[in-house]
Amino acid sequence: MDDRQQNPVHQLGASDFTVLEDGKPQTIKIFEEHAMSAVAPLPPAPRLEPGTFTNYSPVPANGALDILLFDELNTPMTAQAAVRNQVLKFLKEAPPGTHMAIFSLTTELKLLQGFTSDPEVLPRAGCREEGQSRRVAFDEQSGFRR
Repeated sequence: MDDRQQNPVHQLGASDFTVLEDGKPQTIKIFEEHAMSAVAPLPPAPRLEPGTFTNYSPVPANGALDILLFDELNTPMTAQAAVRNQVLKFLKEAPPGTHMAIFSLTTELKLLQGFTSDPEVLPRAGCREEGQSRRVAFDEQSGFRR
């Protein structure tokens, strides 16, 4: 939660919120704050013999890992442009050092980008800038993306 100056508000409890379902208050059973800590250092990259390659993704031992899922299967086509714009905004405003992986869900789950904290890589992996589009193919019979 942010204050009027868009600064995070800390030390809130379950009693500070009301959750309604069909207009009726619900009990909040578990409530805890998750604050972003200082950027955790990455472990050293493994030493490899020349000509040896790996898909190893270094991640901090004690830091948070975020996963962004593009749910293209359940998001209406009419909403996908707005979702793309919000994701780009989110990725551009992510705090430095945020370790994130990006997946896409169509008729299958695909890894678009393994864990990285590179602010240049994440927006390119998730979606194209304005005026560019991701290629999507449709199965004429089922209507699903391939």
